[in-house]
Amino acid sequence: MKYLSVFEIYLNLFDDPKDFEMLCGALGKIQTIRIGSCEKMNFSTLKLLSVYARNLKNISLIGVDSESITSSKILSLFKTLQSLEIMFYNSYDAELVFNDLIKFDNSDSSVTFKWPKIQYLNIICNRPSFDEKKLIDEVKRNTPRKPGQLLMRDILYYDDPSYQILVRLSKKSHVFDSPLCNGRFVLQNL
Repeated sequence: MKYLSVFEIYLNLFDDPKDFEMLCGALGKIQTIRIGSCEKMNFSTLKLLSVYARNLKNISLIGVDSESITSSKILSLFKTLQSLEIMFYNSYDAELVFNDLIKFDNSDSSVTFKWPKIQYLNIICNRPSFDEKKLIDEVKRNTPRKPGQLLMRDILYYDDPSYQILVRLSKKSHVFDSPLCNGRFVLQNL
């Protein structure tokens, strides 16, 4: 793995956590990792990955089910991260996703988007409830931004009704350009 810069693996291939730890020990200079089938992933798994893969710039996690994993916790573990992509499993509580990305200002009782300190963030989760949808609409109205920097919308992801939060702060010409997809941002079945 000396010259490998992008690594893709499915977490369900590892029955024993020790096997995953051995793999993490070999990641060294990997800059981009995509981990699929993350249903069994928890915070300690992420912590283990952050200890061994300190050079990660891009992470994609597909099928996250553990509610101990949030975008803010991931960003606190991986200091060099530039882009993060998370596809949450259907059973994941979408309220946790929204609360993690919303900033409440008590002085003027408004809510805005809590901008992450990375260039690219793509989150797909369950659709919000009616009350959450009202809060998200308020966030959209109150958050100052340039066109294309923040996209929050209902989508169909593999025929499942889902919700996408896309943050794009990079100044590249393509609004939906993803470093995880080697070019223009494309999610199949949107």
